[in-house]
Formats: sequence, structure tokens, C-alpha cells
Amino acid sequence: DGRNNWSDVIERLQANSAESTQDDGPGALFSIGNIRVRHGAIRVDDRVRGQQHELSELDLGLPFISNLPVKVDVFVQPSLSAMLNGDPLKMQARTKPFAESHETVLDLVLNEFDLAPWAAYLPFKPTFRLPSALLTSNLEVSFRQIPDATPELMVRGPVVLRSLVLQDADGGPVASLPEVEFEFADVQPLLGRLHFTHLRMSKPEIDLTRLKDGSLNVMKLIPQNAAAGKGKEAATGKTGGKAANGGGKRAEDGSTAATAANGTQDASPGEIDF
Repeated sequence: DGRNNWSDVIERLQANSAESTQDDGPGALFSIGNIRVRHGAIRVDDRVRGQQHELSELDLGLPFISNLPVKVDVFVQPSLSAMLNGDPLKMQARTKPFAESHETVLDLVLNEFDLAPWAAYLPFKPTFRLPSALLTSNLEVSFRQIPDATPELMVRGPVVLRSLVLQDADGGPVASLPEVEFEFADVQPLLGRLHFTHLRMSKPEIDLTRLKDGSLNVMKLIPQNAAAGKGKEAATGKTGGKAANGGGKRAEDGSTAATAANGTQDASPGEIDF
């Protein structure tokens, strides 16, 4: 049924939390410091998807946290490092959890993190296979919620994707890319904004096949709900997004580099296009 052996515990904790919030009185004030977890491990046996995951060498640190009025505007700086299925994972954050703005900055560092096993957890049924994809990143993700204003979510930093292999649902070749590198200068998903400084692809290969129904194999990779939405949009004559002028150039090593004229593209929310 998709539940796990901790579901009943979590439900009881949520029920107790809901009961405690019914009290109109102020919550208890606290100040805690020097919280540390070392050499921890978490193992997950996902029998629904037939996968097992392990978070090992877990090192979690929380130097200080407090909801005292004089401390709410002081950054809490938690840190986490671990090995996730053998891949290194490192995160550091600066956050104000009890301030009105909930201002948070998260540094996410990955080194050739294997994305292939996580394709099973996409929020839609994939119509493709991802046998190989290694992600390296050094991203800064920031969030801020100003009262009576739209939440702000911003992503900055370089991303490198190596050994990308994409196949159709039957395992037929569709695309391969030894390396693609790009850097986000100002990505704001809630505003549908993508601003990048450069995009470089090394020796991309695409296998195009015309199928019996006349369509191309790459079109079969689009999720059904997305394809239906595009068809409805075309039927109503609506168009969205503004393409930025850009140019490309051939590098000496055979790679392809592209840079937008001003590196900025604005689109309607939920329609971010390169």
C-alpha cells in the first residue's frame, strides 16, 4: 500500500503535534547548542520499486538553535555529510527558522552523483530509460518569504552532467552525451526565470528514428500529461515563453558551446525553456 514500517509512528507524532497546536498559548522558549550525530546510517528497503538505498557515514551537526526573541534573527548553521548509495553528499545551510522571512541558504555539493536509480521516483511515469547519468554540482539554493509578498526561491552555481545515456522505453538508443556543463546565474523557478552564464556540450549524439506512425522516437519520451497539455495549448492557439537570442560556436576539442545574448530567458510560471 506504499506505507513503510515507520508510517504509524509518524502519524502518531503528527496527531500529537496537531493537538498541541490547538492550544492558543505561546509555545515554549528554548535554546539548544552543540548537537552532533556521527557515523550514523539509514537503510531503506523500497519493496514497491524493488530498490534498496543506504545513507552511510552520516555526520550531522547543529551548533545552535533557539527561538528566543533576541535570537530569531541569528542564522542557524546546520551541516550534513554522508554517502548515499556510495556517492558523496555534502550540504551546509544558513537558516532563520523562527524569523518571519524564514530566510534560508543551502549549499549543495555533489561529486559524480549517480542519478540513474532515482529515475524511478519521478513524479510521472517515465517513458524512457536512464542507464547512466553522473551529476556534479556546487549549488547555492536560497529561499525567503517576505510577509505579504511572493516567496523567493533562487538557485546559483555550476552543474556538470557526465556519462549521460538516454534510451526509449524498450531500451533503444536515443541520446548520449559524454559531458554537459552549465552555470546558473539566477534561476527563480517560482517566477519561471532562467538566467545562465554558459552552456557547453561535448560530443552529443542523437539517434533519430521515424516510427511506423510517422512520429519521431524522441517524441515518445514526453510524458503523456505534458504531451496532452501541449496539444491543448496548440488547439487554443496559445503560445508562451520568450526565446532569448543566442549563438553557438565550435570549440577546438569538438565540443559545442552556446551562450545567450544576455544569458536571460523569462517565461510564464512552469514553462522554463532553454
